[in-house]
Amino acid sequence: MISGRSTSEARASFTQAFYHQGQISPISGKMPRVTFTSGDVFHLLLALLILLAATRLGGRLALNMRLPPVIGEITAGILLGPSLFGALFPEASAAVLPQTGVVADSLGAFYELGLILLMFAAGIELRALPRRDEARTAGIITIASTLIPLAAGVAAGMALDLTTLEGTAQDEAALVIVFAAALAITSIPVISRIMLDLGLMGTRFSRIVLGSAVAEDVALYGMLAVAVGIAQSGAQGVGLPAELGLDPASALASVYYAVASVVVLVGPVVVVRWASSHDRFGWVLARLGNEAAHQLLLLLALTALCGALGVIPIFGALTAGLIVSQQHHVRINGSSVGRFSFAFFIPLYFGLVGLRIDLQEHADLFLIATFITAACVIKGGAAYLGARLAGEDRESAGALAVALNARGGPGIVLASVSLAAGIISDEFFVTLILLSLITSALAGWWLQRLLGKGDSSLT
Repeated sequence: MISGRSTSEARASFTQAFYHQGQISPISGKMPRVTFTSGDVFHLLLALLILLAATRLGGRLALNMRLPPVIGEITAGILLGPSLFGALFPEASAAVLPQTGVVADSLGAFYELGLILLMFAAGIELRALPRRDEARTAGIITIASTLIPLAAGVAAGMALDLTTLEGTAQDEAALVIVFAAALAITSIPVISRIMLDLGLMGTRFSRIVLGSAVAEDVALYGMLAVAVGIAQSGAQGVGLPAELGLDPASALASVYYAVASVVVLVGPVVVVRWASSHDRFGWVLARLGNEAAHQLLLLLALTALCGALGVIPIFGALTAGLIVSQQHHVRINGSSVGRFSFAFFIPLYFGLVGLRIDLQEHADLFLIATFITAACVIKGGAAYLGARLAGEDRESAGALAVALNARGGPGIVLASVSLAAGIISDEFFVTLILLSLITSALAGWWLQRLLGKGDSSLT
C-alpha cells in the first residue's frame, strides 16, 4: 500500500523490490537480484485482480449514479484500505494488500505509472479552447478564479500557523504553495467527462469552462513542480540541481525550478506548434499523433528529461499529452494508449490513492469541514465574480462557478504528489482527497439539475 514516505525513501523502497536490502553476495561482492517467487507473483496478481475489479465496479456504480467514475474508483480503494477492510480484517488485509515487501513496492510502481498516464491523458484534454469571441470571458474568469484563491491561500499561510499540516519535509514555503494551489485548482478531466455525459461538450458553456481550466491548471501544475523542487533536501536532490549543488531553501533554487517547469511544460509545445505552422517536421507530428509506440516514446523521453532537470516526471507526461493534442483528430479514449490506460493503469492509480486513506487514523473532522467550506466559497465566489465582471448573468455565472469548483483528478494529483514529497501531512492529504471527491460530485449533480430544468445558461 502506498505510504506517506519521502521521495528518497520511496525510491529506495522501489529499488528494494529488485535487490536484497543491504545483503552483499560473498561471491561477487554485489547485491544479488531478488527473484520473485511463485508466491510473490501470485500475491501481486491477486492484489491487482482485487484492486482492478473493485475500482471498475466502483466506477460503474458511480456512472449509474451520474457521478464521475473517479469517485467510485477512489471509494473502492478506501473500502479496501484501513478505513474498512483493514480495520475489520487486519490479517486478511495484510496478506492480500501488504504494506511492505516486494508486492507493496510493485504496486507502488503501478501507482507511479498510473499517475504518469493520467497526466498524459490530462495533457490531451487540454486541447479544448474557447472561440475568439469567448476568449475575453474565459480570460477574465481565469484571472479572478486563479489570483483570488492564490492570494487567499498565501495570506492564510502568512497569518495562520500551518505547521500541523506539514509533512516530513517540514518546508513551510512548499506547504504554502500547495495550500494556495489547493484553493485554486480545477479539474479538466472530471469536468470534461461530466459535460460529455450530459451532452454539453461543444457548447459555449463548455468552451469557456475548459478554456479557463486549461490556463489555470498549466499555471498550478508549474507551481506544484516548484513546491516539490524546493521541498527536496540537498541529499535528496537529483539531476541537474544536484550537479549544480543548489540549496533547495534558497531563492536561486526557487527560480531554477520555476524556469525548469516552464521549459518542460511550455517549451516543447511551442516548438512543435511552430514547426506545425511552418510545415516543418510534419512527418514526426503525424507519427506522434497516430501510433501508440511513438506516443509512448515521446512520453518516456519527456519524463526522462524531467528527471535530468530535477523536475518530477508527471510534468513531462503532461507536456507529452499537450504535444499529441496538437493533432486535432487525436482523442485519448480513441487511442490504444488511452484505452489501455483507462482500462487498467488509471483505475489502479485511483484505487491505490483510496487505499492510502485512513479515515479512522487521519481524518481531522474540523480541518475537513473548515478547509472544504473555505475552498468552495473562495474558488466558487472568485469564479462567480469573474463571470459577472465578464458580463454573464447570474444563472450563467453560478453554473460556471460550480463547474470550475470541481477539483477532481488534478486535486488528487496535487494531494498525492505533495504527500509523496513530504510537503503535507496525512491529515491534510485526506482533506484534499475528500475536497476533490465532494466538489466533483457537487458539480455533476448541480449541472445535471440545471440541465433537467432546461437552463439556457448551459448552451
